[in-house]
Amino acid sequence: MKVLEVRGIWKRFGNKDVLKGVSFNARKGSAFCIIGPNGSGKTTILRIIDRGEIILDGVRATNLDGRGKVEVRRKMAMVFQQPVLYDADVYGNVSLGLKIRGVEGRIADERVEEALEAVNLRSRKKDWALDLSGGEAQRVCLARALALQPEVLLLDEPTANLDPANAAIVESAVREFAEKERGVVVFATHNMFEARRLAGRVLLLIGGEVIEECDAGKFFSNPDDERSAEFVRGGIVFG
Repeated sequence: MKVLEVRGIWKRFGNKDVLKGVSFNARKGSAFCIIGPNGSGKTTILRIIDRGEIILDGVRATNLDGRGKVEVRRKMAMVFQQPVLYDADVYGNVSLGLKIRGVEGRIADERVEEALEAVNLRSRKKDWALDLSGGEAQRVCLARALALQPEVLLLDEPTANLDPANAAIVESAVREFAEKERGVVVFATHNMFEARRLAGRVLLLIGGEVIEECDAGKFFSNPDDERSAEFVRGGIVFG
């Protein structure tokens, strides 16, 4: 089973440590959720996860040369909170990453079709991407990541700006990717409802520190740390 191990990530901006020795393991088969209040460091982890000490399926990326590290990074795909689309049709946007990696022709067509089917946009592939709604744009960005068939899928607040209909489609696609064990899913959110629906395991991050990491069922019903319990109750939690 594919495993992503992240060990001892530290990050400082100016004189402030925004991540303080963050470590966790994420496995295929269910989504791993990094949850916490705004400003806790969730997005920073996702943005620098390939620059910390990581081990993917037993291979320590920090021991690799430049080319080797590039290969590890190419096994990852990230979807940001704010969608970024190009002045092209939906197909062109979803196929862009494949084209950059030299995947074209029938194989590219099949991957794009499958990815668009996963986000319920197959019928819109010829539409101009910049004319889409915000929710549809986010779904295109997710399809672009899925088309790469990544071993690690990183999602930053994947439904934060979406209406319920678009959020349900995104969550369904993420759940299918995780449960079919296509790759490791790590997503960051401050939305406990989303975490409850998607996560198999949860890490609570506050002030750049890991407060608790456990199975989602335990985290939401009987966490060990009082700060976790307070967060689940909807209280304001400080590090």
